[in-house]
Amino acid sequence: MKTKIVLASVVSALLAGCGGGGGGGSDGGAGLVPPVGASSIFAEPLALDSKCEIVSGKKTCDAPTSSRMSADKLMRLIADPGADRVRFKELGINMVSHALAQRAGDAQPWFAAEGWASYGGSEQEIVLGASALQFKGRTYTFSSTLVDEIRVYRGEAQDSVNVLPITQDGKGTRLIAVQADDYRGSTLLRNSAQMDLNLWTSYFGLLTDRSDVTLSTSETIKYAGTVGVMTGDGRPLGHDQVKIQGDFNLGGASCPIELTLNTRTGEIASSEVSCSDEAGGELRISLPKLLADKSRIRPLRASEGAAIDVPKFFSSVSRRFVGGAAPFKTDQIAGGIYGRNATELVIRGHGPQGVFAVLAMRQ
Repeated sequence: MKTKIVLASVVSALLAGCGGGGGGGSDGGAGLVPPVGASSIFAEPLALDSKCEIVSGKKTCDAPTSSRMSADKLMRLIADPGADRVRFKELGINMVSHALAQRAGDAQPWFAAEGWASYGGSEQEIVLGASALQFKGRTYTFSSTLVDEIRVYRGEAQDSVNVLPITQDGKGTRLIAVQADDYRGSTLLRNSAQMDLNLWTSYFGLLTDRSDVTLSTSETIKYAGTVGVMTGDGRPLGHDQVKIQGDFNLGGASCPIELTLNTRTGEIASSEVSCSDEAGGELRISLPKLLADKSRIRPLRASEGAAIDVPKFFSSVSRRFVGGAAPFKTDQIAGGIYGRNATELVIRGHGPQGVFAVLAMRQ
């Protein structure tokens, strides 16, 4: 079972699929009980109109929790011009890159001339509405709806924010992806092309609340999905190095991952990940022990990060072999448990050398 995430940029290489199964944790209705630790591990129920204020003349409300609204209804709400705006606050992963390609003249090959990339992350407030979206204190105006129900909001000439539903086999919204692309500073001339990109992206949904979770006789919830990493220093790779024209040292790899949530303690443990992905990239990642608190996820010990090694990866643009990156650790990890019956688990992390994201589904 595959979940396709369609994002119009290099971040699409982070996650190409997410293994599903289990129908949201149903066991046929036998022995279902509320989890013992639900009062602290999962969020308190919150209706859409519980926390609202008027912002720029428009009623703006904090996002409701899972028992009060479905993700499908949320997507319909933010497309309704007469509806209230919905406010989220989420950690997003960030990549800033510069790439310059040049050629000697018409009909001559393009070569990577200069480039670099850096990584990070930040928590941002996002206000979603039908006619406008607010992000980083700026207002983006709704422009159009593209394939896969991607809603495009435009800022200035070279920056936009895209909002799209993440579905299971094209049916039923599971999560929402928000991606901000800022290409300001990019230029295209006859024999020179410069791309400056500041990209922020996050995956989230409606937090699972404690009245919306059931368990079988076990006190654990198992998840399976995909972890994806984006890394690389972005340096140019000329034809004299690896016989690649116009490519840069920027790419990613992804692997299956399994996680277990203990609903008595709130601790989340994950399997050790080591694989070669479908494109031939290699990834090893070890997550620290995590803790769920009111459906928000953080490291059990604040100082611990993920250890990541991507010795071999492919270009996120051309899908040709590029190289690899040195092992690194992340500075920050955050995430959430979303959806009815704790169906979705999302973890995001970042460090100066790369970013990662986990999307997993309850089994």
